[in-house]
Amino acid sequence: MRVCLALKGTFSVNDVRQGNDTSEKYIQNLMKSIESVKKSLIEPFTTDGHTVDVFCSSYDTAFVPIIEKNYQPKRFFKFPKEEINNGGDWNRQLFHYMKVIDEIRQYEDEVKQTYDIYIFTRYDLLFLGTLKEWNINLEKFNIAMKHSSGNCDDNIWVFPKQYFTDFSTAIFRIYNLQDTPHTLNHRLLENNVSIHYIYEITEEDYKNNTCYKIYAFNRNG
Repeated sequence: MRVCLALKGTFSVNDVRQGNDTSEKYIQNLMKSIESVKKSLIEPFTTDGHTVDVFCSSYDTAFVPIIEKNYQPKRFFKFPKEEINNGGDWNRQLFHYMKVIDEIRQYEDEVKQTYDIYIFTRYDLLFLGTLKEWNINLEKFNIAMKHSSGNCDDNIWVFPKQYFTDFSTAIFRIYNLQDTPHTLNHRLLENNVSIHYIYEITEEDYKNNTCYKIYAFNRNG
């Protein structure tokens, strides 16, 4: 099995903007997320003999050499550092999705192979447990949860190769509509993609701030 892991965005955008992205604390926290990704998303496949290739999109900041050393990405699209302040938050996220999708497609064309599983996530999460321990259905498009609004979580998506084109189309459509990645589930359903929510959230989860059950944020340590 060949697995594609795509990482987009940056680590702690506020620290980057404030020039704190070379501090010891920043690097320590970044390494915590890197180790979490390796343990939760990469090792469950590699320990079974599968291949995991990493693709990245980010800004050309101080964290790039650390990312390159630890993930050894097949392709890494880097926006100029000053672009971190351009466009709205949702537009910036969608730019990263679109660029990393392009990098994956170019690489697949180059090697004349596609991946069996695709994982899209971000640099600044700490995962709780491993992908093998989660309620994942590798025949469907896996989204962490559905919000009470009807929109979906946008922090990790796991899906098989038959949905890569539908996913790509949905991301570009969201961008053209000037919408948010949280509407991905609606765009996927327009193409009859079978969605699987990894877990459900209740009103009690909203009240108790316990909506995030497979990851925590590590944005500012």
